[in-house]
Amino acid sequence: MGLRFFVFLTFSFLASNLYGQIKYFDDQLIIKFYESSQDVNFKSNQIFSSIINNYNIDIKSPVWTKSRTERLSAKKKSINNFDYKKLFKPLENTFYASYESEIDPLELSKILTNLPQVQYAEPRYIYESRYTITDDPINNSFISAHSFPEGWEIEQGSSDIIIGIVDSGVNYNHEDLKNKQWLNINEIPDNGIDDDENGYVDDYLGWDFWESGYSFNEIVSDNNPFDEYSGHGTHVAGIATAEANNGVGLIGAGYNSSYMAIKAGGISDNPNTPDINETRSIGFGYEGILYAFENNAQIINCSWGGSGISNFGEDVLRIVTEGGSLVISSAGNSNSSNPGYPSSNEYVLSVGSMETSGVKANYSNYGQTVDVFAIGSIRSTYGALTNEYATLSGTSMSSPVVAGLAALIKAQNPSWSPERIKFQITSTAESIDDINSGFEPNSFGKGSINAFKALEKAVPILKIDSLVTINKEGEELDLKEEGFIKLFIKNLGGFAESVTITPRVSNNNFNFEVDKINIGSINTNEIKEVEIPISLDENFNRTLFTNLIFEYLEETSGFVDENIIEYRDFQFKILRGNNIAMSFSPSGAIGFYDAVNSTGGIGFIPNARTEYSPDSNMLYEGGIILEANGRLANSLSIRNEEDDVSRDFNAGSVYKVSNINNGVMGTTTFSPFKNTQLDDLILTLSTYAFDKTFLENTVILNYKIHNSSPTKSFSDVYLGLFNDWDIGDFSTNSTFYISQEEILYVYEDAPSDNGFVSVAPLNTTSSALAIDNNFPGPFSSTQFAINNGFTPAEKRNTLKAGTDFSIVNNADVSTVVASGPFYIAPKTSISIAFVYAYGNTLNELINGINAARNLDIFEISDININPDLDFPDKFRVFQNYPNPFNPSTKIQFNLSSSSNVSLIIYNSLGREILKIIDENLFAGIHTYSVNMSQYSSGIYYAQLITNEINQTIPLTLIK
Repeated sequence: MGLRFFVFLTFSFLASNLYGQIKYFDDQLIIKFYESSQDVNFKSNQIFSSIINNYNIDIKSPVWTKSRTERLSAKKKSINNFDYKKLFKPLENTFYASYESEIDPLELSKILTNLPQVQYAEPRYIYESRYTITDDPINNSFISAHSFPEGWEIEQGSSDIIIGIVDSGVNYNHEDLKNKQWLNINEIPDNGIDDDENGYVDDYLGWDFWESGYSFNEIVSDNNPFDEYSGHGTHVAGIATAEANNGVGLIGAGYNSSYMAIKAGGISDNPNTPDINETRSIGFGYEGILYAFENNAQIINCSWGGSGISNFGEDVLRIVTEGGSLVISSAGNSNSSNPGYPSSNEYVLSVGSMETSGVKANYSNYGQTVDVFAIGSIRSTYGALTNEYATLSGTSMSSPVVAGLAALIKAQNPSWSPERIKFQITSTAESIDDINSGFEPNSFGKGSINAFKALEKAVPILKIDSLVTINKEGEELDLKEEGFIKLFIKNLGGFAESVTITPRVSNNNFNFEVDKINIGSINTNEIKEVEIPISLDENFNRTLFTNLIFEYLEETSGFVDENIIEYRDFQFKILRGNNIAMSFSPSGAIGFYDAVNSTGGIGFIPNARTEYSPDSNMLYEGGIILEANGRLANSLSIRNEEDDVSRDFNAGSVYKVSNINNGVMGTTTFSPFKNTQLDDLILTLSTYAFDKTFLENTVILNYKIHNSSPTKSFSDVYLGLFNDWDIGDFSTNSTFYISQEEILYVYEDAPSDNGFVSVAPLNTTSSALAIDNNFPGPFSSTQFAINNGFTPAEKRNTLKAGTDFSIVNNADVSTVVASGPFYIAPKTSISIAFVYAYGNTLNELINGINAARNLDIFEISDININPDLDFPDKFRVFQNYPNPFNPSTKIQFNLSSSSNVSLIIYNSLGREILKIIDENLFAGIHTYSVNMSQYSSGIYYAQLITNEINQTIPLTLIK
C-alpha cells in the first residue's frame, strides 16, 4: 500500500502534530467489525456492551447495504461484468456511530479498536479545501503550459464522461456551468420518492451530504448540492468542465466533459467553533466519492485533504478504483514533503502545483507521494451569482486541470482502466527536477502534465506480473548462492519497441550481477520472461524485506518508468498441507517474522481449508528460546517501548517447502550469532503437516541441534517454544494442563466455537508454563507479566518452570513448553520435537497430539546429563583420556569465563614439542585431540595457561 497519513479536526478539540492541525467531529465514529453486518450482535460480548453503555455509544446505520450492492450490480451490468458483491463486502461490516461522553473521539477509537470483534474504529475526520484567493488577473496559463490546445485537436471529450466534483457544492446556475451538469435522469425531480432506489430521495441534481449541523443527531443533508457558502467547488468545477465556445468565461480542461455536483462540506461558518472556518471543511468526502462512483462518474476530483490515515477512506478508495473510477486529489498547500491524505493513497493520482516556468509553487507540497504537477493559479467560475469569476491559487486548482485531462483520455479510450489512465498521464509528463534544484530526489513525481503527449499515443505500461528466484540448477535460490531472478513482465499499455531494464536493490546483501539487460520489444498484453543474474549474501535474511527496483527505458520513444517490488519470500514461507496453515522463518520465529506489526507471515490459522484469512489467525507471536552453557539465544520481542526484538539467529538457508507423501514438509537451518557464544550450534528445523486422520489438525516441528565444534561441549541445553495466543477475545483466554497426557492447552473462556490449541513436546517435558501477560504480581521466577518487558532472566526461567504453574483464567495468555536438559558433546547432535495442534473439541486436540507422538519419522533424544560436565563455575583441567594412550588422546578443560588459553606439550626434559592452541576462548567446556604418533613412548606433560591459572598434567604414551 502507499504511504497513508492524516489531518484530523474536531469542533471541540484542537491540536497540532507534525503535519499541522487535526480536526474531527466530537461525537461521531466509524466502526468496522470483523463479522458480517447481519451477524453482528453488538451487545453479546460483556466487555463490548460495557463500553457501549459507559460512553453512550449509539451504533446507527451501516455505511453500505447489500441492497445497494444488488442495485449497483444490476445498474452497471451492461458496463462490465465486475463482481460488485465481492467489491463492496468490506463496507457491509462498517457502521456509523455517535456517542455522548466527554472522552475524545481518538481515545474512544483506540479503546474500541483493541476489542477483538472490531477491525478498526476512528473519528469522522474533517478535511479542508486547499486554496487561497488572489487579485492577480490571469489568462489561465494552464492551457498553454500543459499543451491543451494541441491535445484538444486530438480529443475534445464527451458529455458522457462525468467528473465527480466532491467538494463544497457547485453553483450549477452559473453561466459557464449550467449546460455542463450531470442530471440523474432516473430520478423525477421533487416528487418525494427515491425513484431510482439508490438511497437518495430526489437527487436529480446530485446530493448534499452536509448542509448543516455539527453533532450526529443534527446533521442535515438534502438534494441540493449548491455552493452557497464557499465558492470553492464552483471554482473547481469550472477548471475541469467550464463550457467551451460560449463566448463567456473560460474553457474547462475537460472541454466537452460533464460534472457531477456533490456537496461534502462547505457549510455556513459557525462563530461558536473557534479557529475553524466551516466553509473550508469537508466532512463527508468519502461518502461523496462513493456517491460519484455509484452514479457512474468515471473521474472523481477531490481538491481537499490533510494528514493522517482513515481506514474507512482506504476501503472506499480501493473499492471505487477497482470498480472503474479514477480518483484525483490535490497534494496540499503546506510547502512540505510530508505525505497527505487522500492524495498519498496508492490508488489516487496526486497533484502538486507549479508556476508556468516549471518552478514548484511556493505553497505546494512535494515529495515521493506526489505523482504530477499542474498550474495552480487559475481564474474560474466562482460564487453564488450567475456570472461571477475569481482567481484562486492552490493545489485545489491544479487537481481539476488533471481531472479534465483524465476525462479526455477516458473519452478517447473508453475501455481503459483507472490504472491505465493514471499511468498514461504520469508517463507522458515532463520532468521539472532540473528547474527545482536543492530538493531530495523524486520530489516532483513525473513532473508537469502534457495534454498533447497524453492524447497523442498510448505509452507502454510495463508491470511485473510475477517473479521467482532460482539457482543455476533451476531450484529455489538459497542463501550464499548465485542464480537468477526470473521476471514475468506484462505490457498493459501501448507497443514497446526496444526495452532496456536497469535493476537496483535497496538491500546490499542482494546483488544483481548485471547493470542492465535488453529485453527487446513487448506487444500489448504480452508477457515476457526475463532472467537477471543475482546472488544472495548470507546476511540477507536479517531484514524483513528488500525493495527490488526495475527501471524501464523504451529506446525509441524515450519512455521511462520503474517498478518497485517489495520482496519477502526469503524471510518466511507458509506451510499449508492440511487444515492448519502456519508460517516459518529461518530466524527462529514462528508465525510472524515481525510479530509486533503482524508482518512477515500469517501466524497460526486453523480450519485453513475453509477460513483461510488473516482474521482467522490465533497466534500473536511465536518463537524459540535456546539455552546452553548458561547462555541464551531467542527470537522473541522484548516488549519494551521501542518494540525491540531479540534476533539472535543467523539464517543458514531459506525455509523451503516441498510435497511429501500425504502432506508437505518445510526445512531450514540457522544458528545463534557469535555474540551469544552459542554459534557452534547449528539448528535444522523440519516441519511436517500430514493430511491424514487424527493428524490433519497438527503441525510437527523437529529441531536437530548439531554441535559443530571439534572441541567444545554444551551442557544444560534447553529448547522451548514460546507462544502468545489470541483466541477470539484474547482477554478471556484460559489454560489448563492435563498431567497424565502432558498437554498444556489454551481456549477462550466464554461460550465460543473457537476450539482449543496446544503446543506439546515429544521429548521429556521440562516446562509447561502458562503466563498471564498482564499478571499484577507479586512476581516470582515463574509468575510474572511480560507486557511491560520480557527479560532474558524471565525467558531462561520459562525453560525450567516444571508444570506447577500451568493454569491461567480469563486473561491475555502466553505459554512456554520446553525440553531439557541435554548434553551435546563435540561433533554430535540431539533431536527435539514439538507438535502444534488444534481441535474443535478437547478430544480432537488430544487425539491429534497423541497421533503425532506415535509417529516414527525421526528419532528424538532422551535427557542426557553428564554430571561432570555441567556448565563450569570454575576453571578445571581433566586428566587426558585414554591414558595411557597410543597414539592419540583427548584433553578436556572447563573455563568459567572467557580467557586467552595456551595448551603446550613438553617432553620429560622440559622441551616444548607441540603447541595445541594459543587463542582466546569463550567460557564453557572444551576438548582437544592430541596425536603423538611421531613421538616415542614415555612420560610427557601438558601445560595449560590462562589469564589466571597455570596447570600441568602428565601424559603416558605407550607404543
